Amino acid sequence: MLREDQIQRYGRQILLREVGGRGQQKLLERGVHVTGDGPGLAEAVAYLAAGGSPITTSIPPSGFLAGTTLDALNPDAEASVPRFLTIGARVEAGAVVVVTDTVVFAAAQTCRECVRANVGQGVPGPHDRVTMGSLVALVAQRLCLDQAEPLGVLSVVDGVPRALEPVLCPAHR
Repeated sequence: MLREDQIQRYGRQILLREVGGRGQQKLLERGVHVTGDGPGLAEAVAYLAAGGSPITTSIPPSGFLAGTTLDALNPDAEASVPRFLTIGARVEAGAVVVVTDTVVFAAAQTCRECVRANVGQGVPGPHDRVTMGSLVALVAQRLCLDQAEPLGVLSVVDGVPRALEPVLCPAHR
């Protein structure tokens, strides 16, 4: 059950039909572990922490939130975060992989080979760290809320996110 101060802090998300009170509770309970130094990961950390997701990472917030701490961004985060989702370069089920200008995401039940088949499928082009960070945070929140497709590939082309058709491994074609 959300406390009054949490309702005030996360009120904008709670008002969203896709999140609501129950969804915000999930975001507060499901932890995210961020590794690596891909484009926009520091911004993703800031967005996720501000949205209520407990975070473990060594990446400090940057961009418009440079100089803040994760504790300041997310006072509700527990000291010990259960790892629900990993963001970074590791390829595994229940992960968001960020490679150059591409975000590959997979729900926990997704096959590792399908995830590996999609790494590097992006469209070359300039990317914006803030756009990538917000896209990664959005994908991570949707996975935490059980609202994402089991497997997906998103690319940022000229600052605009674009969905790409996922490539399936031979066992799932």
